[in-house]
Formats: sequence, C-alpha cells, structure tokens
Amino acid sequence: MPDVVAMPSVLEPITGPFIDDLQGMLGPQLVAVYLYGSAITGGFEPDLSDLDLVVVIESDARLLDLSRIEVLHDRLAARHPDWTDRLDIAYVGRPTLATFRSGGTVASVSHEDALQLYDDADGWLQTWYLVRHADTALLGPPVADVIPPIERREFVNAVARDTDRIVRRLATEQRPGLVAYTILTLCRVLRALHDGAMTSKQEAAAWVSDRMPDARPAIDEALAVRASGGRQPFSPAGRVAVLALVAELGAEIRERRGAAPGTDVSTI
Repeated sequence: MPDVVAMPSVLEPITGPFIDDLQGMLGPQLVAVYLYGSAITGGFEPDLSDLDLVVVIESDARLLDLSRIEVLHDRLAARHPDWTDRLDIAYVGRPTLATFRSGGTVASVSHEDALQLYDDADGWLQTWYLVRHADTALLGPPVADVIPPIERREFVNAVARDTDRIVRRLATEQRPGLVAYTILTLCRVLRALHDGAMTSKQEAAAWVSDRMPDARPAIDEALAVRASGGRQPFSPAGRVAVLALVAELGAEIRERRGAAPGTDVSTI
C-alpha cells in the first residue's frame, strides 16, 4: 500500500463546512467522519479525483432522513460546483461497522447515483479496509476504534471478486470515462493480486505497461481519456485495443483467483 499522505489543501474548504453541516443536523448522533482514497494514499488529482468520505453515526443508517442529508449534499455542491458529480460518501452506523461481516445497512451517494440505502454492509469490505488503512479522522475517534481488523489477503480477494462486476458494466455502457476507469482499475487489481500492493491508478498503469509493453499505447490512451474527465473519446483503434486489454487482464485476474470465467468484452 502507498504511504499515507497529508490531506490535499484543496479539500480543506470543502470538508470543513460539510462537517459543520453534519454536526448541525445530526448533533450527538454524529460519531466520526473519515477521509480515504487518493486524497490520503496518493495519486490525488484536484480536477478528477473523488471526495471519499465515510460518515459514522450512532444509530442504524435506516433511521437517517435521507432527504435532509441530500440537502447537505446540495449545499456542498452549491458551494463547490466542480464536485457535484465527484461525491462518494457512505453513512453507516457504528454498531453495523462493528459487525459488518454479518451485514447491515449503508446509505451511500456515489457520482451520478442518488443517495440510497443498501443492505449489504458485508459487501463493503473493500471500503472499510481502505478507510482503516488511510486512518484519517476528520472528526471522531481513530478508525481502529470503530472498524474491526481486516486482513490484507481478505481485502485483495474481495477486490479480485469485484472484477467481473466492473467488466460486465461495459456490456451495456461504454462511456469513454467508464472504459478508461475500467482498464485502470483492472491494472490496480492485477497489481494487488501480484504482490499485495494497492497503488494509485497511475502507478498501476505504469506497472502493467512495463510488464506488457504491447499494452502501453492502449493504457496511455486510457490515461489521456481519464485526464480529460471522459470528454475525450477513444480513437477507433484505441477503443478496440482497450476492450481487448480489458478482456486479457480480466482473464488473468480470474485465473489468479481461480474463479469461473465472466464476461468476455473483446467482442463488444
């Protein structure tokens, strides 16, 4: 895993007022706010990266008034319009986190997906692991006091199992930004399976390019599409090459984790 770094200064005027709003709305129900993701572990890009937060409350997330929480999100977006579609915020009860392997409810807003409830806290192991690793409390107790230990092997296996879901999306949706996100995410997964390292997308892309020189042009084009915020389309040849690489990396990942084959996107 990358070393933990200081929170980017660009996030301070965003997170501070948002936490003030949370405290005003939730009062003593608010336990903690944890920052994680590239803002802490490296590779943060102010114009592209998400704001990744986990908000911990005393009670079950099912008791939250989601319409009131949405008001806070709208208020944040009004203050910082560039972040409207880059919020990745989960709300979860402290008791749920303590026993998350048994399931439980999480409320989440992610990019274009509206705030909603999910009854699969056990399926969020990757998030809970990354939050523990980042160990960055913007408010509240140290994360180790709230989220129980998770082994790295358990995390890597969960990441690998999620590969098929990531690839399957390309069967129905092929926005340039999503295609670029998919190939760069697969680079990260393969690197994690190789030696347990969970690096930034840029570092993982460089690792795969060094390992597979023939893939470098496709990866470089994916990086350029991502840098444009998904506005730059793939060239026709680049799109074919990237989808073929998705299939190749996906197959290697499935082989390494011993799972049954999933979607083959090479023919999409």
